[in-house]
Amino acid sequence: MTFVIGFCAIQTALVVLRAASLSHALQLFLLSALLGAVIWLFHAGTLRAALTGAVVAACLVNTAPGLLHSALPGTIAMFLLTLSATRFRRGEKTSLGLAESKRGRSAAQVVANVGSAAAFAALAAAAAPHLRAILLTAVVAALAEATADTLASEFGESFAGRVVLVSNWKVVPAGTDGGISLKGTLAGLLGAGIVVGVCELTMPLGLRASALALFAAIAGLILDSFLGATLEARGYLENNAVNFLSTLASALIATALVAI
Repeated sequence: MTFVIGFCAIQTALVVLRAASLSHALQLFLLSALLGAVIWLFHAGTLRAALTGAVVAACLVNTAPGLLHSALPGTIAMFLLTLSATRFRRGEKTSLGLAESKRGRSAAQVVANVGSAAAFAALAAAAAPHLRAILLTAVVAALAEATADTLASEFGESFAGRVVLVSNWKVVPAGTDGGISLKGTLAGLLGAGIVVGVCELTMPLGLRASALALFAAIAGLILDSFLGATLEARGYLENNAVNFLSTLASALIATALVAI
């Protein structure tokens, strides 16, 4: 997954250099640095995570000339939703051994959750207009899936309720890989819908593309649970790999659906 960030950084730098706009480059740098600083100051991630987040932010902001028409608003919505979910009932989750580290997310976790969105954003910035629209839908789907997964996990662990394993529907303890609950799933779907809604209002998507992005995000969320219940539970994959593959799947599904 380190390759993903390297690719994003190089691709974004090349696009900015080709644009030959000093003001755009300076704006991109300052905004990315600001978002990275916010991650660090709010203890939403480690220092390496903040630096990784700055690179990701540069890719997502560079999807459109104007900040409000880029993937930035959707990314901010995702950040606020996931940060709130992570902090929600932290004490209870800590007592159960399910809370995230107080240092926040690691760089690997950042790449796992938004690396796919950043990669597709970097490709979109350099693509022809007809391809850019398809790739932007993939960006939205990946952001929505990452939001849905985090909210489903965090709220599923916060509220007592029936948790079942997605592969066989047997009741399991909260926090079990591949375990799903009604409240957690509803929270995840709501989060995905909010992110897609924000992107629909700010990005040149259209209702059809937005609906397909939401569908792809839900498909990725389901895949995430199945991978958790099977490959992760058996030790073949770790959680970051599962998250990355799920967001990537959402992006690819959205790409395929919009291209049809």
